[in-house]
Amino acid sequence: MNPQSAFRNPQSGALLIVEDSPTQAEQLRDLLDSHGYLVTVARNGQEALGCIRQHPPALVITDIVMPHLDGYGLCRQIKADPGLNHIPVMLLTSLTDPVDVIRGLECGADSFNGKPWEACQLLSRISCLLANWHLREADQSQKVFAVHFSGQKFLIQSDRLQILNFLLATYETAIEKNAALAVAQNELVKLNEQLEQRVCERTAALAAGVADRHRAEAQIRDQAALLNQTNDAILVRSLAGEITLWNRGAELLFGWSAPEALGRNAKDILAPAASREKIAAVEQELQKKGHWLGEMDYVTKSGKHLIGQARATLVRDAAGAPQSILVLITDITEQKLLEAQFLRAQRLEAVGTLASGIAHDLNNILAPILMAVPILREPQTPEAMVPTLDLVESSALRAADVVRQLLTFSRGLGGERIPLHLKHLLRDLRNIARETFPKNIRFTSQAAPDLWLLVADPTQLHQLLLNLCINARDAMPRGGTLAVTAANFSVDDQFANMVTGAHPGAYVQLQVQDTGTGIAPGNLDKIFDPFFTTKEVGRGTGLGLATVQKVVIGHGGFLRVRSQMGTGTTFEVYLPAAPHAVALAESAAPPPALAGQGELILLVEDEEHIQETIQATLLRHGYRAVVAGNGIEAIDIFSQRRKEIKAVLTDLMMPVMDGLALVRVLAKVAPGLPVVVSTGFGNDPDQEENLEELRRLGVSTFLTKPYTSDQLLHALHGALNQPGLMNTPNS
Repeated sequence: MNPQSAFRNPQSGALLIVEDSPTQAEQLRDLLDSHGYLVTVARNGQEALGCIRQHPPALVITDIVMPHLDGYGLCRQIKADPGLNHIPVMLLTSLTDPVDVIRGLECGADSFNGKPWEACQLLSRISCLLANWHLREADQSQKVFAVHFSGQKFLIQSDRLQILNFLLATYETAIEKNAALAVAQNELVKLNEQLEQRVCERTAALAAGVADRHRAEAQIRDQAALLNQTNDAILVRSLAGEITLWNRGAELLFGWSAPEALGRNAKDILAPAASREKIAAVEQELQKKGHWLGEMDYVTKSGKHLIGQARATLVRDAAGAPQSILVLITDITEQKLLEAQFLRAQRLEAVGTLASGIAHDLNNILAPILMAVPILREPQTPEAMVPTLDLVESSALRAADVVRQLLTFSRGLGGERIPLHLKHLLRDLRNIARETFPKNIRFTSQAAPDLWLLVADPTQLHQLLLNLCINARDAMPRGGTLAVTAANFSVDDQFANMVTGAHPGAYVQLQVQDTGTGIAPGNLDKIFDPFFTTKEVGRGTGLGLATVQKVVIGHGGFLRVRSQMGTGTTFEVYLPAAPHAVALAESAAPPPALAGQGELILLVEDEEHIQETIQATLLRHGYRAVVAGNGIEAIDIFSQRRKEIKAVLTDLMMPVMDGLALVRVLAKVAPGLPVVVSTGFGNDPDQEENLEELRRLGVSTFLTKPYTSDQLLHALHGALNQPGLMNTPNS
């Protein structure tokens, strides 16, 4: 008779699965369904009791670790109920300690099966269990049975006296036949006593172990609950990248549910392509140091990009070998946006404090230009005009430099860290101080000839220097000396232990020293607090030094302050050096201009004076030029003289149709036509999207206003002769 057929009879009841994991319950149900069993499922012991009392099953298969009522408690209640104790109970457990079996037997369990289960083994045990149960029902006199678990054998004795009587009777009969068996009997008794003593000792030890295990399980459950309470994303991944733990915070932050994330590679679902190189560097540092802290770009399931403060720890096994990586991620996207707004607002404030000096200096720059114009109109030899023309040119370049500095500080948002040399920043700072600071303040700057490079955000370092120098200027109302120096500095363990925020390594020390009024001792601990200021109302918001501190810490550096009332103040900024980095190529004066060969250039410019000047320059250097005042005129001219025009020089901002719209049209009707774009915005982040589209359309040459004739001619020559999408010969 097929043992499964009995369970298709509704009077015999179904098999009841008690499992709190929906996935495991469904897998077990599918297995039993496919082999002809009727199956019902309960999610915990409490729910199972209700099912059993309402419809007694033929067999209960229950997990041990469950909420509300675990498998032990369920088994104990079934076996304690006279109306239910005939129902066999199988315990499913991932635990392998014999004490768990003993505890299950104490509760009345009829069978055990390990997790994860193997289908054939489980089905075999279910069939045997049901068959054995019918035999045990038929023969209640059986009082001794053996349980095999993890290679050990436990003898369960339900009627010790009956078994001993049986053994004694057997031994008496044997003694009558062979006296030698009497010796064996005595030895057996001794061994039995020793075994009983060892079992008692083992049972006591196991009971203590059970208590410890229960406490550990409770602690694990508490810790798991805490992990799911935090808003931070917590994940564990293997060294190969496979995710093995994914908490509730990770689900909320990244949009992937735990079942979706587990087993996936973390890079595949979290890392945008631009972060792959940084991730590789982080993993190398993890292998060396065992931990890493920093910012990382991430992408969510929906494709949204976010910035996370990540803390990664290398987890090792008992032997000390790397096993996995624990990562905790805090979303700081909004914080970074607020920081950018804060830095920009403070930068505008810094520029505002220089406004009067800038206005004064621009007037000084314009004055010689205006005075030179009447001189140039007077009849004179070309040789006599040279000094005046040199004066006009130097004044114009000086004005352009002031404007460039203003744009750097007012519009630059920063963010990109590149290898750079502080001497270039000091040169710009010297120009700013010369143009805007009172003349009774003597400014000096000096950089060590072998100064190490930094990998830093140049805009933020500009702001740091400017803020420190403005503070120094304001501390010297009657004049004085402001000295800025940069030198190499190696931090050793002793120095690092004495200075907060310092770590051993190579640094560049930036020192800003003034001879001003100094800082009161009671204020030294407050100067970096946001909005703290000793200046008069309207003279500052108190954000300058707070910004300095934020930039320094953000670059992994630290700073110190020394001050004495009436003598002056010295700020020392220490920034991590990159001695082996390679700086970007320094700008150099262009070589002599190259003349054209009669090429016809379409010039698109709405400013009449600039239009006339550029046209004259092109004509003097061997080019021909045709002029349009906006994009519409340019398209009309190009359609008429398409075969003649060899290149287009266009402004970006124009009325009617701007330069970007013009390039879009040209890219369609004349792909391969060389185009040079000029703009007054330079590297303005607000224009980056337009500039990026121009690059995609094939424009590779840009001119930032104001530019010189040599810069114009070299840009045009390069566009005509450099192979590329927009600069192949026009058909």
